[in-house]
Amino acid sequence: SDTAVAPGPNTASCTFRVNVSDIERPAITCPAPLNITTPSNGNSAIGSLTVRASDNYLISSLSCNVSSTPTGNSTFLTATITTSFTVGTTPITCTARDVNGLTATCSTSVLVRDVTPPVMQCSGTTLIMSASSNTSTYSPSPTTTIGYAVTATDNVAVASTVCTPSNTNLTYKFPVGTTSVTCIATDTSGRTSTCSLDIVVLDRTPPVVQCPTSTIAIGTNITANINITLPLLNATDNVKVTSTTLNITENNLPATTRALPGTTRSVIIAQQWPATVVFQAFDSSGNVGTCSFGISVYPASEASDTTPPSITHCPTPFLFGTIP
Repeated sequence: SDTAVAPGPNTASCTFRVNVSDIERPAITCPAPLNITTPSNGNSAIGSLTVRASDNYLISSLSCNVSSTPTGNSTFLTATITTSFTVGTTPITCTARDVNGLTATCSTSVLVRDVTPPVMQCSGTTLIMSASSNTSTYSPSPTTTIGYAVTATDNVAVASTVCTPSNTNLTYKFPVGTTSVTCIATDTSGRTSTCSLDIVVLDRTPPVVQCPTSTIAIGTNITANINITLPLLNATDNVKVTSTTLNITENNLPATTRALPGTTRSVIIAQQWPATVVFQAFDSSGNVGTCSFGISVYPASEASDTTPPSITHCPTPFLFGTIP
């Protein structure tokens, strides 16, 4: 109120109200973004931040979108955030409010990075190739021992495991010999690990060879050595026949052996001396298939002799005894 005084005894007065309004928002401060990494054996990390707020009059609350513990007095509050953050970026927003409902907001973030690559284990194996095919198919059947196994683990998560050559559908056929396999595991953060293994395919199946099943008998009027055309000798293999040989042994005195290429079709054999022919086929793994047959060369005059020998005289029975 106010009173006006004029000269003399006369006065006048009036009354008015002064309203004081709080229009100043609280002051709030968030820390700079926090960057942390996961431990090698975990998929999250502990982060700690402190948010501060004050007001020119009275502050009533300080809260954040993640768990926080505010402490302080009516004009100054501190919110401490200590919690576990998962891999990636977690945005944090905090709000301070005074008793008059005025608010202020600040924001920050926590970035958790996974710096640990996956852990891989590769194990190779040896496959025994079947006799019916020239390749071996990977099989994870528990009743077999063939195939290869790859495991990958990560402190967060494995996104993919890729091997070259790929065998996703379990249909890759490994050739004879050693195949090197390289596998790469990638986690959800793009970290990678690599391991290698060998698949060894062994061919233990010898070539299949075919020889005549009986002795080849040839009658001739030639009294010296003669040239004989051998029958076609066949050899097959589940992979590949690399070479063949002929070993011809003439059973005269002394016996002689000749080693010839397996493709030889014409050989010279001495009359009257039987010969043994051994045919061998070799594959790329060193397996050997063997078969043999005989050759008999005799005078042509004997070819028409179909009468077997006869015995014309045998001694009469007689008694052996001892003299008492």
